[in-house]
Amino acid sequence: MEENRRPDNNLPEPTPTSNPSFQKLIQDYIKYLNNQRSSGNWFPYLISIAIFLILIYGLANGVLSLVRPWMIAEQNSPPVTPNNTPTITSPTPEPTTPTTPNPFQSVTFPKDVCGDQLPDDATAYPVSLYPIFVKYTEADLAKVKSDFCRDALKKFRDKNNRDEIQVGSFLGTERASQFQEFISQTFADVEVGEATIIASKRETPTKKPSPSPSPIAEKTFRSDQNNFKDLEIGCGSSSETINFGNLEITCDRELHIKNYSSDWYELQMNSSFATEPLGISTQGTKYLLIPPGGSERKSLYSIALNGNTYQFKARKISQSIPSVTITVNCNDQPILFWNIAMKPRCKSEGGTFIDLYTVFGNTTVSLDIGSGTPLVYEPSLIGQEGWISSENSKIRITFYAGRKQ
Repeated sequence: MEENRRPDNNLPEPTPTSNPSFQKLIQDYIKYLNNQRSSGNWFPYLISIAIFLILIYGLANGVLSLVRPWMIAEQNSPPVTPNNTPTITSPTPEPTTPTTPNPFQSVTFPKDVCGDQLPDDATAYPVSLYPIFVKYTEADLAKVKSDFCRDALKKFRDKNNRDEIQVGSFLGTERASQFQEFISQTFADVEVGEATIIASKRETPTKKPSPSPSPIAEKTFRSDQNNFKDLEIGCGSSSETINFGNLEITCDRELHIKNYSSDWYELQMNSSFATEPLGISTQGTKYLLIPPGGSERKSLYSIALNGNTYQFKARKISQSIPSVTITVNCNDQPILFWNIAMKPRCKSEGGTFIDLYTVFGNTTVSLDIGSGTPLVYEPSLIGQEGWISSENSKIRITFYAGRKQ
């Protein structure tokens, strides 16, 4: 049985000369030429030779005309070296700037006062102070004061509608940003606040003279000062009683105030009278609100009269719900207004800070500074504390009898 052979892929491709039909055609053509030559037919013989040469020549020129442009292009083109490595484009390196150390890294903390001092040179003004704020929590406020700035304070920011910790204020955005970066290493939510522009150099405040025994306050303190009437009463071993409207006021070594009418009254007294039991802490001018309705007050006593006649002021309040607007300067002396003791002080970066606490009283008092929720102090919460802060050197405060919504 004859075996079927597989085709050999290595055999050469067939060419025209190996084709039997082509070989027979060539052989017949050569035989034709020989017959013509042997028969003496030279003319057909020569014609056939000429035609053959012309065909060979034309075929050769046609091939060369096709191949020549490719050969010339190959000779002129540079050699191509195969490269299988993928091309990687490196990013253009960004120019590096030398890192400047944060100047606050070398400052010793805690400090009594943080922030920049205003320049002494008057030509350096105007200047911009940028405060630094940290999100408020009681723990963070204590940490800021103990580790960084003892003068840090809680402040309500209208922009964020929340309490925040004001740490300090700095001249220019660069200094403020540097301190923000420094303190952000400890606290998560730190922000540079809006600038306060100081237009000109502030004059150094002169020390105020010692308080005069006269109870008359500064004209800018309150606008209704002229409504008070002068009174005097003898205080000593024997009691004396005087009347003002429906008020009955008796003084021996204690001051007794009785009001059995439906009217409100206010008394203005100087530092000769102190409140019990916090007499030392409330020295200064005092404005006492006397509510209606059968009240009797025995909470004041004289500490320096020794039986002398004592002068004070009083007024009857025409309003059904008393309210008074006062202006407090940052360098004012401590004052007692109604049942709220106030201690103003000037902030190092500019502005006013007032400590508040209740001393005595039987009337709810509300404080409104024109922004935020009014502060409410209940008469039962003796020693209730609070504070008011402003970027200005003065604060206008409106006091209301009762709870203001």
